[in-house]
Amino acid sequence: MNEATFESHLATALLSLFPTPLRTQVETQRVFTLKLGHNTFEIDARKTLQRGRGDVILSVAEKPTVLLELKGPEIALTDEDVEQGLSYARLHRPMIPLLAVTNGASTELYATFDGKKLDGTSIDEKVLAQVLQRGSQLASSAREEAIRSIIGGSPETWAAALRAETKRLLEDLKAQRSDFTKPLSSDFSLPRRATAILGGGFSIAGEKALALVGPPLSGKTNVIAELCCRAEEFSLAPLYIDCMEASDLLEEISRALTDSLGTSIPRDQVYDWLRLGMGTTGDDRPRLLLILDSLFPSDSAELMKQASQLLGSAGDKFSILYALTDGDWDRVRSVPGRMTLSKLGRHAKAVMMRELTDDELEVAQTNLREGERTLLPNPEQFELSMRQPHILRLMMSLEDDKEEMPEGMVRRVPPVLPTTFLRALWDRTATSSELRADYLALANCYFQDSPARQQSVHLTAIGMGIGVISLEGAQAHLTSEVFNRLLAQGHIKRIPLLSSVVIVPTVPELLSAACVPVLMPMLLKRVEMEGEEAATNALLRWTRSLALGDRVAASVLIDLALRDAALFFEIAGRLMELEPHEELKDSGNFLMQAPGGHLVELIYDGDALRLKFEDGTEQELEWPEDEGPLRLLTDIHPWQILSHLSYAGIAINQEPGPVLIAPSIFMRVGKFRATLRDVGRPSFEHASSVYEHALPGYGSVPCPARGIVEAITYGMHVNMLRYGDAMDEHIREAIADGDPALLMRLYVAARSLDGIADTEVATRVARVTKELHSALNKVFSVIEEEEHAR
Repeated sequence: MNEATFESHLATALLSLFPTPLRTQVETQRVFTLKLGHNTFEIDARKTLQRGRGDVILSVAEKPTVLLELKGPEIALTDEDVEQGLSYARLHRPMIPLLAVTNGASTELYATFDGKKLDGTSIDEKVLAQVLQRGSQLASSAREEAIRSIIGGSPETWAAALRAETKRLLEDLKAQRSDFTKPLSSDFSLPRRATAILGGGFSIAGEKALALVGPPLSGKTNVIAELCCRAEEFSLAPLYIDCMEASDLLEEISRALTDSLGTSIPRDQVYDWLRLGMGTTGDDRPRLLLILDSLFPSDSAELMKQASQLLGSAGDKFSILYALTDGDWDRVRSVPGRMTLSKLGRHAKAVMMRELTDDELEVAQTNLREGERTLLPNPEQFELSMRQPHILRLMMSLEDDKEEMPEGMVRRVPPVLPTTFLRALWDRTATSSELRADYLALANCYFQDSPARQQSVHLTAIGMGIGVISLEGAQAHLTSEVFNRLLAQGHIKRIPLLSSVVIVPTVPELLSAACVPVLMPMLLKRVEMEGEEAATNALLRWTRSLALGDRVAASVLIDLALRDAALFFEIAGRLMELEPHEELKDSGNFLMQAPGGHLVELIYDGDALRLKFEDGTEQELEWPEDEGPLRLLTDIHPWQILSHLSYAGIAINQEPGPVLIAPSIFMRVGKFRATLRDVGRPSFEHASSVYEHALPGYGSVPCPARGIVEAITYGMHVNMLRYGDAMDEHIREAIADGDPALLMRLYVAARSLDGIADTEVATRVARVTKELHSALNKVFSVIEEEEHAR
């Protein structure tokens, strides 16, 4: 029934219901609200027309008098229509005394208070007086019964009740984005592709069970919150359940309906309601979705059993979303000790939480630019770690500490995770002493396991940028209590390899943050026992395979500079001597890590490039004939550490005043003829690509159009912002030197400050940008002339 047909039937019904002059006092109301418990729900006749009926309040002399349930002529009147109409009439405030149900051909009248059918099919003053007199003593009990019956007869109402309760529960999980004690941020959220996958899976594909799978801090609860916010769009009635606080799923549903509707809905009634298909039949019903968050199977075996039973007994519009760590998902999807899938593994598809995609980052860029006047880097500038939602949230919270921006200005989030990030991440654990102690124990275990990893090329390769620990090392150096707790909470997971099992941190950046306080005493002890050179080599070895390992080492050295300046400069000088080099390979075999922690052998023979997998199979990759030989860089870790020291503000105390060490780092590291960038742990979803300009006879430089992609260039950016006079002198030296790589990096750093609010800095940047551009043109002209001469 469309709206035009509805209006026609409504006019006819009014003529039939009110044959007396009373009709002239009747007013219609197509949208009205019901107050249930703490919540108010809207009933809109226009939204129910698709089911062939509409509910309208008829007021006489401005008082709600009749609830008219109007159905299409071809639709028969049913007991269900009467029950729902009586429920609506009883729940309305004030209670509506009469219910009229009609399809044009038949009309039935009921007294709202006791539900008794009245004689006749029309209404006059006498009928109204009789009904009001009979109902004055029955109003209270009628309202209680209406609430209980409405969950079976009105999908809009019980769906709204569950959505309202879920909204209340999720609001309690929100805090400022700088407060990591709660998973949701009241001022920072990122729309995720996983939300649409879940919503479509439930609403379109009709999935009975899905699993949202990802490590701690991967954003599972944020995706759940976004799904609940879009519940009406996906025709879902979600109920959020924190499994750490729940013991009985039916009790949770009962409590939610009771709290939201304001009257007791017994557990047994909830079970019958679910078993019978949640009342009204039809494809337009919302799907009741139980969301089981913070689900740790080792602690929630009974809840898992209840969920499985409900999936088997509830109606077709009932589903469950499990939120699990990837380690727990691996454990519960299979029968222990067998290759057979468990019941959950057979019936629940997994939606995996990945790093932020380019599309998701572009949406985040738009939202932050328009909502907070904050500019994110372009996706190609992002380090892999910055694609983790919790890290991006923390980066945004660091910006909150800065001065308020003037109107019309914007703030830029740096494209490089600075060393201060690790300290801020570690500070977020201050409120959880047990978690902090466990991570310190894990950090100590990582270093104690170092000799075992060094003896295995296999372990070294798979651990790059992650910080893996051998299972034997974890069992030897962690107490069983700490090991089991970290495993149960999802902070570590086991990954089986062909010949061993390794322990992998699921939040590798947090392990790296814990390593900083552990490393200082280790470094000082190594200096005392073996000297500065051995300590330098040890620091490189300890930090090379950690996530953000260059920032871990730089953080330790920054603390060392305050504690022992002479030792700091000795180690920094040794790092300066460890210049990386570019090597050309005509052939060779190389190990690389594939998803899941497995190794792949990269085979290059000069004409072709092949991947050889652990099972012996091979796959040939496209390789242009004119592409070779392979360009490889030797160890860039020492110079990456120096790059991160360049923006730390470290200075040498001498007359007539302190002298920054950054310019000396720029003059050496800034001349490197290839891109200095730590790509971090391998990622097949977001393979790191570097855009460079080849300079014949000079090597290559990063493409300036990409902006800042290196830590050394970010250091130049920070120093131009903070230390204008010192950088002016350095820029003059660089122009006189004429090195194209150094000039290009300084030029990119200067351009990155375009539009800055500080007028003094803006004036200086405009001047040096022009000077650097002119110097680059001269250098490139010389390079072109030399190339033509050759």
